[in-house]
Amino acid sequence: MKELYNQLFQNHGTKDNINYTYMDSIQRDIAIGSWEVNLQNNEVTWSAMTKTIHEVEQDYNPSLEEGINFFRRL
Repeated sequence: MKELYNQLFQNHGTKDNINYTYMDSIQRDIAIGSWEVNLQNNEVTWSAMTKTIHEVEQDYNPSLEEGINFFRRL
């Protein structure tokens, strides 16, 4: 796990230093997705695998509300 962490988050794990190519490769291999929200401007970013899982086009960029509505409420 430490090796995976080191591969993904080089130099203190800041967003600018995340190895997205490696992360996309892992997500494809194990079929999990990721997403993030910039809370300053409510911009949502989905990984390619998250878009595949939710069966949307790869150029789809949900609003914060749309993104939340894809997930089942408990």
